[in-house]
Amino acid sequence: MAHIQNLKIKNFRAFDSIEIDGLSKINLFVGKNSVGKSSILEALFLITGMANPMLAISVHEFRGLGITSANQLRYLFHNLDFENKPTFKAKFNDSSERTLEFKAKYQEGKVLNKGVPLSVDYGSARVPKLVGLDLNFSLEKAGEQRLLGESSLVFDGNEVRPTMSDYNEDMYSAFVPSTIQDDALFPVYSFLFKQNQHGDILRSLQAFDGNVENILPLDDGIYFEMKGLGPRVPSYIMGDGIRRFLNIMITASMKHDQAVFIEEIENGLHYFAHELLWKNLIAFVEKYNLQLFVTTHNKETLAYFKAALEQPDSEAMREHSSVFIVANTQKAGYKTYRYSYEGLKSAIEHDNELRR
Repeated sequence: MAHIQNLKIKNFRAFDSIEIDGLSKINLFVGKNSVGKSSILEALFLITGMANPMLAISVHEFRGLGITSANQLRYLFHNLDFENKPTFKAKFNDSSERTLEFKAKYQEGKVLNKGVPLSVDYGSARVPKLVGLDLNFSLEKAGEQRLLGESSLVFDGNEVRPTMSDYNEDMYSAFVPSTIQDDALFPVYSFLFKQNQHGDILRSLQAFDGNVENILPLDDGIYFEMKGLGPRVPSYIMGDGIRRFLNIMITASMKHDQAVFIEEIENGLHYFAHELLWKNLIAFVEKYNLQLFVTTHNKETLAYFKAALEQPDSEAMREHSSVFIVANTQKAGYKTYRYSYEGLKSAIEHDNELRR
């Protein structure tokens, strides 16, 4: 799988413009609350599935927001203005490039001077009726003709109707929101279990809690077999920490050669689990050829990430790990500042504040 090295974002959510350069296999985004860390993950997720218009709905749902009308799509647009078209451009380590643009979609009809169709009459005034979203995307690969594609999303009453492109996506990605998603991961774990590919997940959970004997996908969900307990325990009544750990491990194991996005990685986890989680994620990145993108606002998460990289079995991944500080500066607007492993190590050892 080709890995993203550079991403440019324009007119997306709070960002008028931001560029992230020097992306590695493992990428940790750090910053204060409401600085745009989650928006960066969402932009990366959207570009990896650029032809799928339903991802525009998904990034709202990750935030716990239900979308019931086309007008709510304005939250994707900078300053909530449909004239500010969100655009994304990604460069990869195989010299390929992807672009994606969102445009407000109006009902077909007569057209205003600005190209906005008219569909509703209010006395002498005509107001354009917003019905959804148009997506324009492109893919350029060295030695190949540039691919151009379109897809769309239309709200029709309570129904959402996507119009898909015939483009066959060859990138795979998975998003772990800050909330626990047991039901969504049940079919994934069930598939891995049936293929006997669940061993890494089970071993990581046994390291998390020595009482775990087995994790089983049964007819109505995921169940734990625990030492000293007769009945199997459904995952949804386990503690938040072990459920969050399980969510992350299943997602990171679901497919080789994929991009994995984890929002607020520390959520629900006791401090003792952080280094273990990072140790497993680093191993998964190397074993499954993942590209990992993670957000945090927790200073301790940086220390646990550094500690995991300092382990001898993580040495090969140090040069493939980056930390990005996301900041909204007074003079230059939104900026990111990259730290390599050595830079992170020095900053922590000198007690430098990394959350600008």
